[in-house]
Amino acid sequence: MKSITIVGSGASGTILAINLIKNYKGSSKLEINLIERDTDKLNLGVAYSTEEFEHLLNVKAQNMSIFKDDPDHLINWLKKYGYNYSANDFIPRKAYYPLYHQIYSLIFWYHHYRL
Repeated sequence: MKSITIVGSGASGTILAINLIKNYKGSSKLEINLIERDTDKLNLGVAYSTEEFEHLLNVKAQNMSIFKDDPDHLINWLKKYGYNYSANDFIPRKAYYPLYHQIYSLIFWYHHYRL
C-alpha cells in the first residue's frame, strides 16, 4: 500500500488529493490522509470559506482549472451550472468552492476513499 499524508485540506491540499487519486497508476492500494487543524474549514481553507461574492479569485478563470489535462474544465463547469462568467473573468471565490468540493466528493465516493 502506498500512503500519502497531506497537511492542510484547504483548496491546495484538496486539489492535490483529487489529482493524486485521478492520476494514480499504481497496482497497490493508495491511501491518502488529509490533516486539517480546523475541521470547520475542511476542504475550504481560509481563501474559500468566505460568504461574500465580492471576494474574487486573484487569477482569471481560464487559469484555474483543477485538471492540467482539461484547461477548460472550470469554464465548462461554470456554464453547466448557470454561472455567466467568461475565461477572462475573476470569479468569486464562493463560486469556485462548489466545483472542487463536488469533484472531491465524487472522486472520494467513486474510489472509496475516506477522511
